[in-house]
Amino acid sequence: MHEECVTTNSSQGTCMEVRDCTPILDLLKAEPLPQAKLEYLRKSQCGFHDRKPLVCCPQQDPGLKPPDAEVVEDLTSHRNLPLLRNDLCGPLSDDRIIGGNRVKKRKYFQMRRDNHQRLLHINCGSLRQAPHVWHSPVSIDSVRPVCLPIGLSLQEQNLVGKKLTVAGWGVTENNTSSRALLKVDVPVESNAKCIKVYKNQVQITETSQLCAGGERDGGQSCHGDSGGPLTYYGPVEGSVRIIQHGIVSFGPQTCGTTGLPAVYTRVGYYMKWILDNISS
Repeated sequence: MHEECVTTNSSQGTCMEVRDCTPILDLLKAEPLPQAKLEYLRKSQCGFHDRKPLVCCPQQDPGLKPPDAEVVEDLTSHRNLPLLRNDLCGPLSDDRIIGGNRVKKRKYFQMRRDNHQRLLHINCGSLRQAPHVWHSPVSIDSVRPVCLPIGLSLQEQNLVGKKLTVAGWGVTENNTSSRALLKVDVPVESNAKCIKVYKNQVQITETSQLCAGGERDGGQSCHGDSGGPLTYYGPVEGSVRIIQHGIVSFGPQTCGTTGLPAVYTRVGYYMKWILDNISS
């Protein structure tokens, strides 16, 4: 420990525990961590001490470009794109979600709930998180994958001012978990608003997150909705479909507070990672 090392950026560093390395601790403050920073952290490991991982700590800020400057890659030719089944996805049909409305049967083909009260998404290979839901093939007409934002126009779409739909079985205004799937429309705000609201709690980035909700007498996601989809209508292969643009991440301590929007992970930013990691 405390031996000299060379960082992934080819600069001089010292091998030490993560807790003693201020530059790397500063990198860890970003939530969620951008892919470039994740790769940097993985490659920074330089051994173990008493079973604790050591990192090659740079003598100064590693100089990684900020996430806002990262370029979203065009994925229209990605090898795994056919696995998303755009011919089936997002069909249109007849902690608390505040002011939510009960969802009509077959309205949200993409949503299901397992026996452990967890929300699962059918897209992105998410069922791999619960591989024993069924032990034999089952055909269900009421479950369909949601469409994902593919192509730069959708991945980087300016959604500010638009009302997107969030759905889930989270806590309601009665402080109890909903037994029925609820949905509510929330207006997308500029990320500058969430940056201001949460500046003393967590780092918000322009490209990897969305800011929505918080309007007076409006609805909002809450405890139990985390991981749920934030969707909007858009074009997919020549027809209008339901596209998932966000994933419920976190929000104010008291759900539904006027002026305090919630934060969502932006799916379009992570599409390369999603496509790289799905399999048939």
